[in-house]
Amino acid sequence: MSCEWIDMRDFWLNASQADIRQARRELTGLMADERARQRDEAGLQARIAEFEAYARQALASDRADLAGEIAEKIVDLERHLARERSENARFSHEIARLRDLLSRASGRLNDALDRRMQHRLDLLEAAIELQEGDRLAMKMQEAGIGPTATHRQQAKEILARIRPGHHYRPPSSPLPEVDQ
Repeated sequence: MSCEWIDMRDFWLNASQADIRQARRELTGLMADERARQRDEAGLQARIAEFEAYARQALASDRADLAGEIAEKIVDLERHLARERSENARFSHEIARLRDLLSRASGRLNDALDRRMQHRLDLLEAAIELQEGDRLAMKMQEAGIGPTATHRQQAKEILARIRPGHHYRPPSSPLPEVDQ
């Protein structure tokens, strides 16, 4: 995995985090608006109840004409309340949808952040393993143990064999024979 790809992935993860924080702030504002709308709806219900009480008083006072006007006001308030309830229901549904989307996006982002963190831990562990392997290889080399030491010994034997005035001696570890 190239460093550019990791940098780009980090850039997009950071941008996604910022977008989710902004979406949370906006959702918080929408939720506050929803509460205000609910208060407005409750206020309309209270006004309807108030005017119903006035209509009863008018009827009790034999003022049917006034009770009729009050009833018309109640009809207007109830229509307004019905519109408010319909808008509030759509608004609440949209807020619930946004909450769900935000929750899923946050979950995916957290998964991506976990994967990024795990990848970084894997890189760190691999670097530590390489460093420990390098240390071990150096110790083995210093002690003359391992494939490098055998290779060096073979190279020394070849040099000794080809030096002028030196008599050929077979290598200490013969090469494997090839079947013909």
